[in-house]
Amino acid sequence: QVNLNDSLLKIIDEEIAIHFLLMNDSSFADTANLMIQQLLSQYQSLSALNKNLLLNLKNESISLASSALVRNNTIVPTNFNEFIEKKVNDIYLRTFGQGIDTLTNVDRTDLESIIHICPLAGGPAIYRARALYNLLNDTIFYNDRLVCANAGYFRESQEQLMPELKSTVKQSPKIDLFPNPANDQLMLLFGGDIEAGKIEIYNLTGAIVAKYNINKNTVNKVLDINEISEGYYMIHFNLGNYNTVKSFIKVK
Repeated sequence: QVNLNDSLLKIIDEEIAIHFLLMNDSSFADTANLMIQQLLSQYQSLSALNKNLLLNLKNESISLASSALVRNNTIVPTNFNEFIEKKVNDIYLRTFGQGIDTLTNVDRTDLESIIHICPLAGGPAIYRARALYNLLNDTIFYNDRLVCANAGYFRESQEQLMPELKSTVKQSPKIDLFPNPANDQLMLLFGGDIEAGKIEIYNLTGAIVAKYNINKNTVNKVLDINEISEGYYMIHFNLGNYNTVKSFIKVK
């Protein structure tokens, strides 16, 4: 919702700029001025809504991180991997998990003792430790092939070990729409691996004006927009785990 509102704010901002230009023409000045006032009101409402949403998200994140930190502190590690997992969880939940973007010297030292461990030996927490340390220093090169080999682990990619996997790798979805501006119909072209889902068309006020279902592996779909009023619109695509927003203009 926050991302969708940001997209709407960008379009409203562009509309305001256009109507400021129209005010230079005396025949459009009054209409343009009225439209600017309406757009500014919409902009302020959406901005306030987004500010409130972000504040709620931050408070919820802090609450969840605090609860998780309490539970993490009760864990008694039984092996090396669990010890690393608990340590990385502790650092994250005390800092970035609660919106604190700084690490103590102790945190930094702890991370430096973890990030160069072979991930096949230390487990997924090694990668999470590297992600945290990357915020302090993003110039480090990790030679896992050598480190893991020295630790007695053979490291090769799945594709090298099992070439048949190459044909099963999913392709990221791609969506194009035309014509834009559109009159009575809007064509959607899909590429990549498309999951079943839905799309929703929003106007500048954030109201939904149309909904459509999308089937798995859809190649194209024609939207009937003849009944939609002229103006700028956003299309929100919710296809499985893939979400994106695109815009179009409806004309006569």
